[in-house]
Amino acid sequence: MSMVYLDSLRNNIRKRTETDYIMPIWLPFIPVILGVAMSLIAIVGILTRRPFIPMLAMSSLVLVGLVAVIINIYVLYKWIGRRNAHFKRQLMMYRDLVTLLREISRERGVDISTQIALISREISEAEIEETEKSTVLWIILTLIIGIIIFYIYHFLTKDFFTHEKREDRIVRGIQEALEVLGVKFDYRRYYEIPHRNTILYILLTVITLGIFGFYWVYVITKDPNEHFTEQRKWEDSLVRVLEQLVLPPPPPS
Repeated sequence: MSMVYLDSLRNNIRKRTETDYIMPIWLPFIPVILGVAMSLIAIVGILTRRPFIPMLAMSSLVLVGLVAVIINIYVLYKWIGRRNAHFKRQLMMYRDLVTLLREISRERGVDISTQIALISREISEAEIEETEKSTVLWIILTLIIGIIIFYIYHFLTKDFFTHEKREDRIVRGIQEALEVLGVKFDYRRYYEIPHRNTILYILLTVITLGIFGFYWVYVITKDPNEHFTEQRKWEDSLVRVLEQLVLPPPPPS
């Protein structure tokens, strides 16, 4: 039976190509780049006294604005969507992992109930705290009440930080369980999402007339990207360790 549970775990991990979207850092900044480019064209037209250039810029302003809105909506959709998809996949993976560890411990007659209880408690907390955020609802609210964007920035910043800290505790529980089962699972996180004071970030964004907001957009994009990259490493390493416990040893040569 443990082989069946291992296959289920592998299938879940393979879904990360769909759920753990690594967004290009430059994507959220395309609207700003377009705006700067259009402004430069208008300035050049004014300085060179070529009226058709600023007129062209003005006629293109509506189109550029529409493109900027569409890109911003897409970025919000992907930001919130990958949060939801990643958290959901993680919960499913943890449940599969707990089932697999229980089956291995039963087959080997080894008690890891303490470690399983620790992992299960963290999973229960995740089920309560890492609930799905409605992508469509928050995008609509942002379009109607622009200031809502600060709350979206807040939960995207906070949720991944909290999620990663919980993940570290779960990984420690997995390490302890595997050690009792007779194998070693080494893992060291090379990038940790830092704690970011979102109240301070909001104040800095307002005080700097939005300039600090560019940095906030950068970290909202970068932190999950780094988290997904780190997670792929430990997931692959974990599967290799579990295979040592589940798969039959190769025949002697």
